[in-house]
Amino acid sequence: MGEPLKESTATVVVTFHPPDELWENLKVIASQVDWIIIIDNTPGGINPRIQEERITILSNKRNIGLARAQNLGIGLAISMGYEWVLLLDQDSRPAPDFMERMGEYYKSLSPEDQSNLLMLTPNLYDNTFGFFYPRIVKSSFLFKRTYCKDRKGIPNALITISSGSLIPVRSFYRIGFMDDSLFIDHVDNDFCLRGLSSGLVIHVVCGALLFHRLGNYKKVYSMGSFLIKPSFYPPFRRYFIYRNRVLVWRRYFKKVPSFVLHDALVTLYDLLKIALLEDRRREKFKAIFEGILDGWKGYSH
Repeated sequence: MGEPLKESTATVVVTFHPPDELWENLKVIASQVDWIIIIDNTPGGINPRIQEERITILSNKRNIGLARAQNLGIGLAISMGYEWVLLLDQDSRPAPDFMERMGEYYKSLSPEDQSNLLMLTPNLYDNTFGFFYPRIVKSSFLFKRTYCKDRKGIPNALITISSGSLIPVRSFYRIGFMDDSLFIDHVDNDFCLRGLSSGLVIHVVCGALLFHRLGNYKKVYSMGSFLIKPSFYPPFRRYFIYRNRVLVWRRYFKKVPSFVLHDALVTLYDLLKIALLEDRRREKFKAIFEGILDGWKGYSH
């Protein structure tokens, strides 16, 4: 299954002032997929530093937002005849056997599970601070946090980040593309919840490792085995995070209440970290208040 999956997969990477490691990351995935599509949102464009024939770079010359850029890449992949789209962030690096593990897991699913698949998502590892990220899954108590450990996979994930998500093209035909009115924040959550609301399922593939760092955190505080990671997003980003958070809550409060409960707890924890550990607190809380207010009013542009 690994080789056919490779031949039917295009990778879509959205760039914005990309770090130097982007080109090394692309070399890792280039041998595992059939084509790489880069949608660049950097004003003035980028200078490619990779020798690869199977690559397309579209430069927007401006920041049109993550969701809209992803949609351009997804649409191009579909027009080129690909059956799978692998989304990657510019700072994510898949393991050398990433696609092989994805293919093996997909092959192990029953025909019904394959038909009901929204996406396959990887096991996320932070190689800067050395830990695996927990996954949030549906349970009889609305949701629970869990880790891969020795498991082959975890079905019924509630949400996942877009980076590392391997999505069959039929999912886009079923539920649509990314919501570009959200620009960047909570775009992945909205897509996941839209899929879950339509009866589709997210599977975590434990053997497929993605090295990735969530957020913009500069420091990690340790309380025993518990790590506290302030994100240090600037005020303007805080506005969009909380505006879009409320917009997503409004959309899925009745359809996926377990997510809203989980995200409300995440919100309280986030506000506490800002209040105790971050700088520019007054500016950030002002931006958060304005974002919540606009989200409640339904503003999305």
